[in-house]
Amino acid sequence: MHITLRYHIATIIGILCSLVLGILIGGALFQDDRLVKEQGLMIEELEGQFAELKHALGELTERERTVNQGWDMVKGTLVGGLLQGEVVLLVSGPPEVNWAPIKGLLEAAGAQCRSVDWQGFGEAEILPGTFVVMWLGSELASPETAAHLQELVDRGAHLAFLQGLKEKHSFPPIRALCIDMADTFLGELALVFGLAGRAAGHYGIKAGAISIIPEVAAGS
Repeated sequence: MHITLRYHIATIIGILCSLVLGILIGGALFQDDRLVKEQGLMIEELEGQFAELKHALGELTERERTVNQGWDMVKGTLVGGLLQGEVVLLVSGPPEVNWAPIKGLLEAAGAQCRSVDWQGFGEAEILPGTFVVMWLGSELASPETAAHLQELVDRGAHLAFLQGLKEKHSFPPIRALCIDMADTFLGELALVFGLAGRAAGHYGIKAGAISIIPEVAAGS
């Protein structure tokens, strides 16, 4: 699921509900006429803001649904054939990671996707030219893992590290494709374009990125 403005609005609504509850509890504890009147005015104002935010949330949800439908309709055209016949190994990361959108786009580009956990990754035979895609996490912090990844690069594998918009892990100092907004449409597209062009470097919108999306050479 992609991160959108509606999640932030939902968070604000939750804060407003908590604030109203706190005012009600305070009014019950302190029976002062003037205070109760002021609390009533505050609650009335907050209820108005709550209604506006709820309406905005509904509109954004509908817009997001429309955007998702549009993306599903055009993504195959954008990436079709870019990874035809390529093997992509997806290494499972944190349990909250949803691979479905990325896997779907890779397969739409013609890739053959395989999924492994970290134990299976350490034992797997990875042939030269294989794409290895993984989410940044604590597993990458160990020297043993870093050495294994460097060995794969030396043997001809192409690595890609993914990061969500809200994540702050540093990318490993290894030649690899690094995407810092992989939980967005642009991030998914950047991954496919980057793999197709065998790109390396940091792409996205955070500090240090060399560009938002890698370029794809004509005929890729």
